Amino acid sequence: MRLKDHLILGGFASAVLYPALGKDSALFFAGSVLIDIDHYLEYLFHNGFRDFGVTNMFRYHEALRDSWGRPDFLNFEAFHTFEFVVAVLAASLLIGSAAIFALFMGLAFHIACDAAFLLRLRIFRLRANSFIEYLIRKRGFERMGLFPSAVHEDALKEIAIVKALDGFAGK
Repeated sequence: MRLKDHLILGGFASAVLYPALGKDSALFFAGSVLIDIDHYLEYLFHNGFRDFGVTNMFRYHEALRDSWGRPDFLNFEAFHTFEFVVAVLAASLLIGSAAIFALFMGLAFHIACDAAFLLRLRIFRLRANSFIEYLIRKRGFERMGLFPSAVHEDALKEIAIVKALDGFAGK
């Protein structure tokens, strides 16, 4: 889903939950939107921390979206994983924090929205939902001669061309 969709859905859900959560509904909203920071971190990782541009990060993810049909496509976003979300839940329960629990609920809401979107498009398989799943699936791909990293490299090449054209056009 796009950032705009998460802002709208997260805003609506946090407003509906305000009577129950009070000021913690702001943390629900933050969790439902800020979880996507891992998309930026993924971009930084794949470009070797050479380009910190947000515009290029969005271009990169558009290029990835154009690659959804590739047989070697496998994506991983650390904050969208089962392990991360369970760690936030465990922290909220261990500390006894309603605020951290509201943050957890926002994360879970975001992931549920993403899952519904991916299922509707019949592309749920494109995202690894856990660290372990990613490692297992990546190894399986590589045994078949498919390299998910090639998808990311191709997306970076595509945005490099766009950046060069922007430079040529004086943008």
